[in-house]
Amino acid sequence: MKTVFLALAAIIGCALAPALAASWPEVVLPPDSRGELVSGHMKNNGLDMRVSRFDTPLSVDEIVEFYRGRWGDQHVVDQFDGKTIVGRAQGKHYVTVELEPKGGATSGTIGIMKMPEGRIDYVLGEGFLQPPGTEVFNDIRYYDTPRETRTIGMRNMQTPYANFEFYSLRLRARDWQREQDEGSCQRIHARCVANFSKGKEKIALTMTRAADFSTVIVANIE
Repeated sequence: MKTVFLALAAIIGCALAPALAASWPEVVLPPDSRGELVSGHMKNNGLDMRVSRFDTPLSVDEIVEFYRGRWGDQHVVDQFDGKTIVGRAQGKHYVTVELEPKGGATSGTIGIMKMPEGRIDYVLGEGFLQPPGTEVFNDIRYYDTPRETRTIGMRNMQTPYANFEFYSLRLRARDWQREQDEGSCQRIHARCVANFSKGKEKIALTMTRAADFSTVIVANIE
């Protein structure tokens, strides 16, 4: 799902501001598709949007042609992270259809973003602990879950173990309790997992070494 959000930012490439998504445009699915709603209302880096997905036996090229037939010249086709993105502005919204081949079939993800009128005033990762030198690249809030949830993506040049130690010490100092994890994190590990709870609140952290020797941290908060 993260790829969809990054693709939206890459295609639009402009400063945006928050607004409530009162009504969403309908995006027709390709023939013989099976679809489901992923999130009816969420904020991705401060932007109101909704996301759904579908599976179809059609190829990526056939789906691109399907939307070209419906949208004419009022669309763009881009490649991003090995996926094909079909995008278009529709009224006050921007629609993207992300396509990925799966064997002889295709999986698609539809992102619909409300395009606000002014600049955005939103601080990624605000209120969540971050190790020194950390960059926050994604901050998603889900509003249509039983309890509001949040996913934060971060990156730094410390090891997974150093990040594990940072969160273990800082969160315990704030009365969070460590839960059963996937084994103990050691200095040599390229991936560390830590789960914390405080009352009904939970934080799940995954710290993974990337090819460039940075560590990607994903925090799921509920």
